[in-house]
Amino acid sequence: MAFCNPKLEIIRPTLNTRPTDLSMIGVVKLLYFFSTIRFVYDLWHGTPLASSVMPWVMHSQRFIGNHSFSSNNVATLQLRNIHFWARAAQIYSSYKWFQLTDAIQNRSSELAIFHKLNIVSSRLTSRNERLSALHEENSARIMRLCLDLRGFYLKSGQFLGTRHDFMPKQFTSKLSTLHDNVPALDRKTVQELIEKELKGPIDRYFYSLDLDGPVGSASIGQVHKGVWRGTPSHKQLVAVKVQNPDAERLMISDLRNLRLMAMFLANRRELPFDLLSVVEELQSQILFEFDFRNEAMNMETVGQKLVKIVSGVEVPVPIFSTKKLLVMSFLNGESISKLKHKQILNSGSSLDVGWRRWLKAPRTDQLIKRRLLKKLAEAWAIQIFSLCAFHADPHPGNICIVPTTGVIGLFDWGQVKHISSTLRRKLANLIVEIVDGDFERTVNADITRQSVRRKRITRAFLDLDIKVHNETDFEGIEKMALTMFDTRIIGQYADLNPLNNRSALRRNAIISMPRELFFLLRTIQIMKGYSIAFDLKDFSIATEWYRYAMKISSPA
Repeated sequence: MAFCNPKLEIIRPTLNTRPTDLSMIGVVKLLYFFSTIRFVYDLWHGTPLASSVMPWVMHSQRFIGNHSFSSNNVATLQLRNIHFWARAAQIYSSYKWFQLTDAIQNRSSELAIFHKLNIVSSRLTSRNERLSALHEENSARIMRLCLDLRGFYLKSGQFLGTRHDFMPKQFTSKLSTLHDNVPALDRKTVQELIEKELKGPIDRYFYSLDLDGPVGSASIGQVHKGVWRGTPSHKQLVAVKVQNPDAERLMISDLRNLRLMAMFLANRRELPFDLLSVVEELQSQILFEFDFRNEAMNMETVGQKLVKIVSGVEVPVPIFSTKKLLVMSFLNGESISKLKHKQILNSGSSLDVGWRRWLKAPRTDQLIKRRLLKKLAEAWAIQIFSLCAFHADPHPGNICIVPTTGVIGLFDWGQVKHISSTLRRKLANLIVEIVDGDFERTVNADITRQSVRRKRITRAFLDLDIKVHNETDFEGIEKMALTMFDTRIIGQYADLNPLNNRSALRRNAIISMPRELFFLLRTIQIMKGYSIAFDLKDFSIATEWYRYAMKISSPA
């Protein structure tokens, strides 16, 4: 039986927007124009496309690389914004130039002017190889952008690194390492921040606190290990999360830039889906993460209820919190982003009773990975369909396995999304239709049966208030539904990449969708990233959620 929490008194942040920010659209267009001119110039003089770079952008990178982005320095913050747009224009222009040259080659390969540009000779290399080289170059650029600018760009890079279904492999292989490569604050800064929030020296509150090596570092803050002075006779091992002093202001600025980029791409009709609504939902939700008192409340309300319902899952218990400091119980586990093959076997052996008898069986590692995914699917099913609120940031850095017990630990509860009963019911309806349709079993069925299945899935999909260009494209909408709301990879249904001409989004664009759907979709797609990374492409989160969805669904 589902039981939803009453409306909680959440500490709500505010985000002020400035109309003058729209002038940055002009900056984007200007950068795009100059970068395009530069590409043409380089190609005309025989410079290879892979090495064509705007010198003024490189000078900007060298200058910014030697300066810290202090939120107290307005000029530096503006330079940081310019740096983002310069790199974004460089990446954007490189793909636009690729599209242009590819289109020209397809239409005519005999124009003399393009012999001068060395484009005809490039046909000796296949289109896929040239595109792969461009992905490799641009993935390195985005990686450097994320690490240099940090802020929300780093958080965005972490998310894209999990999107194996959406992003080229060159991007996922690089960006997935951002969970492990986040630069940490220095010892002196961390000590000053902690003592400011405690309003006293560290020794008054901790028996010991390791300030030199954080156990985890992310875009908003970092975590240190210490021993808390709970009572004179009790020493408690704790994790201490401290917020980066510049994080909030930088992220507000970053979100403005990303919103302007979404508007720019929407105006040019570059992407066949509603990116602007996604960014606006991020703007409304992300700032909750900057008040650690909200995170402490989420762990107490949603997290601890989850622990009581789902066995084998642990959530840290909050002990002390302020806006920028959070002290909680310590979970001694390994992030699943760091687990090696042997570690997965060792920790997985106790994820469930009887696992030890499988340790010597063939493909045991796959069985353990599947059990891990099933446990994660169960945990999120309970949150979504029973608790009406769910952890909305389940990237690899926020999930660990305790090697000695096999318990799964869930960290970073700053981003919790509350889900309305109406959306919960509509989602349940779609999950039921997807599983009942059982695509693989009915793929060879008669045309009438396929048509009925597609219409039912289409009706449930559109009932989520998703607007598409063509609502009668039942086959295309079925592809989108199976790809967006399930993790299983089924042949041509695997791809929503807007750069792929065979993508369902190219055939039937998503005009708009409710903002509150974004974090649900994000969670499902991160789970899909796990299934692809674990080589479990047949794993279906819809199947795992089916029994929970059946309890609250009300199909027409």
